Amino acid sequence: MWRLWLPMFGLLIIIGILAVCKDRLEQYFEDLFNKRERAARYKDLKTLEDLRNLTGAKFEEYIAHLFERLGYRITMTGGSHDGGIDLVATRDGKDHYIQCKKYTNNKVSVGAVRDFYGAIADKQNAEGHFITTQFFTPEARYFAEGKPIDLIDQFRLLNLIKLARGEEASEEICPKCSSLLVPREGRFGKFIGCSNYPKCDYSASIR
Repeated sequence: MWRLWLPMFGLLIIIGILAVCKDRLEQYFEDLFNKRERAARYKDLKTLEDLRNLTGAKFEEYIAHLFERLGYRITMTGGSHDGGIDLVATRDGKDHYIQCKKYTNNKVSVGAVRDFYGAIADKQNAEGHFITTQFFTPEARYFAEGKPIDLIDQFRLLNLIKLARGEEASEEICPKCSSLLVPREGRFGKFIGCSNYPKCDYSASIR
C-alpha cells in the first residue's frame, strides 16, 4: 500500500513547492510593477512645494520611491491602523522604520516624535526615521537625542532627493524656493544656481 502512497506524497510535495514559487514570483512582479509605477509618477518632483502639494498618502508613496532609489526594499504599512509606522525599509538584512509627516506650515511636535518612538521601542535593533517637509521643534529634537531616531527635516530631505539622483549632497538651499543649490558655470565663470531652474532663476557668485 505504501508503494501507492509514495508517488502521491511526492506529487503533493512538488505541487506545494510550485505553489510557493508561484506566490513568490507574483509578489516579485507586483513589487517590481509598483516600484516602476512610483518611479514614473514621482520622477519630476524636485522642490518642497511639489512635496507639500501631495496628499499625506502620496507623500508616503514618494518616500517609498525615494528609499527604493537609495537601495532599500520597501514594505508599505501606512493607513489608519499602521501603529505609527508608515514604511519599513530593509537593506543588508536590517529594517528601518519610517514615519512620514507632510506639513505645509506646522512643525513636528515632541508629542509626534514621542509617539513614533513608542511605536518602534519594542522592535529588535530598531532604527527609526521621522521625515517631514517642515522642521522639528526644539523639544522634539531634544527628545530624540540618544534614541534610535533620525530626524529628517526639509533640508535633509532635499539632500536625500539629490543623493537618490546620484548628485552630491549639499547643505546650501535656495532662499527663493527651498530647492538645493548646485555649482554651475557660465560665460562669466563659476556660480551657484538653483537646481529648480528655469522655474527658479536664483543664482549667487561663489565666494
